[in-house]
Amino acid sequence: MMTDNVQTALVVTNGLTRRIRDWRTTEQLNDNLFVQTDYYSGDTRQVEKSQCQCGKEIWIEYGVEGFRADRKRVFYPHQDEFHHVFRCDQCSSPVSESVPGAEYDQDTA
Repeated sequence: MMTDNVQTALVVTNGLTRRIRDWRTTEQLNDNLFVQTDYYSGDTRQVEKSQCQCGKEIWIEYGVEGFRADRKRVFYPHQDEFHHVFRCDQCSSPVSESVPGAEYDQDTA
């Protein structure tokens, strides 16, 4: 399907149409920091692998508009771009206190 000259995959759920992303790692910056590119649109994102103090893997995306003032999105690797994590689903700790990198930046909190 072509939309605005960008190939996309769409899915309809409960009457809502959403674009499916196919994120692929295109650059490894260090052991835990990498850049992913969406196969369909060419959009890129910078992601850091981290984990809660209990050991649950959690990722942090940087430069996200429209949610946290510090432009971070904290999520689980299997979640799509519409999900944000506030508490670990394993230990219930606030991720801003239990996940390295997920703390709120002081100048934007």
